[in-house]
Amino acid sequence: MANKKKRKKRAPSVPLAAPEPADREARKEAAQREREKAIRTYRRGRLVKRVGIAALTLAVLGGGGFLVVNAMRSASQRDERIAALGTEIGCGTVQEPPDEGTDHVNQPPQYANVPASSGPHAPPGQWLPPEVSVYDVPFDPSFEFRAVHNLEHGYVIMYYEQGGDGALSDDVRSELTRLAERERKVILAPYPNLAEDENLVLVAWNRAQRCDVATDDAGDVVEVADYFIDQFREGPEAPEPNAV
Repeated sequence: MANKKKRKKRAPSVPLAAPEPADREARKEAAQREREKAIRTYRRGRLVKRVGIAALTLAVLGGGGFLVVNAMRSASQRDERIAALGTEIGCGTVQEPPDEGTDHVNQPPQYANVPASSGPHAPPGQWLPPEVSVYDVPFDPSFEFRAVHNLEHGYVIMYYEQGGDGALSDDVRSELTRLAERERKVILAPYPNLAEDENLVLVAWNRAQRCDVATDDAGDVVEVADYFIDQFREGPEAPEPNAV
C-alpha cells in the first residue's frame, strides 16, 4: 500500500490542453521495442522482485535460506488468497483484452472493449489531470478517450455502476473513493455502459477485471482493487508507464 497522500480535489470536467508536436509518434515506436523487451524481463523476474527484500536481508544478516523461501511462500499465499476473495465477492480473473493500438486521434473512437483498456485516444496534453482522482459524472466518450491516454501512462481506472438495481452500495463506493484519493495514478469514475452482470470493472492498459459485486463488505472489495493496483499500475504493459 502506498503512503497516504494529500486528498485530491474532485472535478466533473477539465479543459483540454494544447497538443504537443506530432513527432512524438517516432519516439513512441522506439519506445515500443524497448517496452516489449521490458515486458519479457518483467514476466520472468516478477517472482524475483517479490522476494528481493528477503534476499537482501539474507545477504546482510547471514540468515538461512528460509527467509527467501518464506517470502516466496507469502507472495504465493497472497496471490491465492486474493484470487479466492475475488471469486467470493463476484470478480472474475484478470483478462488481457486485445490491444487496440496507441494512435492519437481528435475524436472519440468506437472501442471494441468496453470499458476501453487500450486503443486510439486523445492527443498529448489532453489526458485527464493527475490532481483529479474521483469523478461523479459518468464518463461519456469524450472523457473515456482522454482516460485511455491516462492508461497509456500506467494509470488504473476503477469504473463502477452508479445507479439501478445493480449499483454498488454506498459503503463500497465510499471506500473505493478513499482508495483512489490516497493512491497515485488511480481514478474512480461512474461508467454508463457496463454489462448487466457488471457493476465494477478494474482497468489498466490491456488488463481488465470484471466484477458483479453483491457484498456490502467494502473491505473485501478494496482489498481486491488494491491488489489489482499493485500488480498493474505503471507496469511494463503500459506504453509510457513513467509519464505523469
